Amino acid sequence: MNEQWEEIRPFSEGMACVKKGGKYGFINEQGDLIIPCEYIAAHDFSEGFAAVEKEFPSGSEFEQLLHNGRIQIFYWDFVDKSGKRLTPLWGWEQVWDFKGGLAKVAEGADGNGLGSNFTGYRYIDTTGEPVTNAWDDIGEFWEGLCWVWNKETDKYGFTDRNRKLVVPCQWDEVQNFRDGMAQVKKDDKWGVVNASGTLVVPCQWDVICIYSDEAVFVGNYDESGYSYCRCGYVDKHGKPVDGSFWDDCWDHDGYLEVEKDGKYGIADDLTGKMITPCKWEWTHFDMDGSVSFGNSEESYLIDD
Repeated sequence: MNEQWEEIRPFSEGMACVKKGGKYGFINEQGDLIIPCEYIAAHDFSEGFAAVEKEFPSGSEFEQLLHNGRIQIFYWDFVDKSGKRLTPLWGWEQVWDFKGGLAKVAEGADGNGLGSNFTGYRYIDTTGEPVTNAWDDIGEFWEGLCWVWNKETDKYGFTDRNRKLVVPCQWDEVQNFRDGMAQVKKDDKWGVVNASGTLVVPCQWDVICIYSDEAVFVGNYDESGYSYCRCGYVDKHGKPVDGSFWDDCWDHDGYLEVEKDGKYGIADDLTGKMITPCKWEWTHFDMDGSVSFGNSEESYLIDD
């Protein structure tokens, strides 16, 4: 380590964070100090920006700009590789690194954590402009949408990058979007909404797994809570794949052993499509990957 630095981090995007006199700055790959050591904390560069935290002494002119006259000592902003700040006013209590052109920030806190002056979390773009409204909590963007939480109602919804609430905050729990769909929970049952906010699979299932835009596994447990009493796959319109549900099912590395009315069949575990119908007395899945099925009169082997 160069003796002039108290700390030096690995380079990230051609810049390394260094510490001197208890404050942080950045050097380039030639060792030149590009951003002075004047910050009390700093993140490494990510997508062209580094988050930095600055301390403002009590009595400074900055105090006159504070929200509601509250004295807030520590604030975060972002700097580019020349040291230019992203926004004209320090004002974020917490920040997260840029990812996919967006950064999550917490604003309006009281300087000692997320206190009574907290107005919420939001995302900003690389110009410093907000792309979402402020929410009591907010997730990550997946397929152009991210979940948001309303503390007053204790409900979740989804917003896009244009500050539009695409899916209203009416759900008890949600999962990220995948293949144009997201799991939503209401009254302890799961369903599925599409990217327009339409409920395509009703909230009537204990378990839901989205495998593709054409195959969503759904299931309800029996009284034991360990075995299914009804399960199957539905498409993006909520209709059963291959037209029916099963009484129970078991996963076997690419295959799904299914049972209905005491008879067994085999389905593809990603699409839910039947490989052989539920009309057999037994199925067998060997350790070597071979699969067979049959009854007292005939038996068959699935040849991959």
